[in-house]
Amino acid sequence: MSTIVNKISQLKLNAVAAFNLGYRIINGICINPEGEEQRLGLCPKKANVSYSRFSINKGKSEVFVHLLAAYQKYGNIWLLGKLQVRHLNTISTDNRLENIELGTSKENYDDLPKEKREQAYDNGLRKWTKSKRFFTEEQVKEIREKSYSQSIYSLAQEYGSSWRTLKLLISGVTYKDVDGIGNLFNNKLTSKQENNLILAQSKIKKLSNTDIEKIPKEKEELSYSDLAKKYGVCVATIKKICIANRPKQSP
Repeated sequence: MSTIVNKISQLKLNAVAAFNLGYRIINGICINPEGEEQRLGLCPKKANVSYSRFSINKGKSEVFVHLLAAYQKYGNIWLLGKLQVRHLNTISTDNRLENIELGTSKENYDDLPKEKREQAYDNGLRKWTKSKRFFTEEQVKEIREKSYSQSIYSLAQEYGSSWRTLKLLISGVTYKDVDGIGNLFNNKLTSKQENNLILAQSKIKKLSNTDIEKIPKEKEELSYSDLAKKYGVCVATIKKICIANRPKQSP
């Protein structure tokens, strides 16, 4: 039982509790156990959308009306699933049962008119993504560059992060919008790993194999900055290609 409960969000459980207390949605109106229209409030806008809500348990539990409507209409099918609650006419306060339907997050997002989808991204999702970032763009580039000379564990200690977080950052799984990838092999690359690294970089930077071969040779005459301008990539990428192509020292 505890395993099932853990998979159910608290907001869903609040909706179930309200239903069990006798709250119902009739013609889009929330009716309380006394048979009267429940007084509702609006939650603060998140991603340009507001939802009707009320409280139970002396104000300790918040109930969203559209979630109550979903449970009233679909029961445990919605409760135990991962589907979201959609408003078919895109009006988030219209909680008539015929306007409530289950769907994926993409379907829920696509229900919004184009202009509202753009506003949701500009005013909500983009701001949320940036605010949750732990590292700046400069730090990401710096960490990836240092990964060629430092172990991931020393970098984790230096930047106050876990090595697992840095592993995703260095390999490019996270912070995909920041150019370049780093070295996860603690500067002990085999020839195969070097080739894979260079190919991965060329794919990200759209550099041809010919360009990759020419860059280390031209480094003898041009600076990292000049090479970056010439090939239209960042300085970190030029450095990584040059480092990967350094001749191995004999033991």
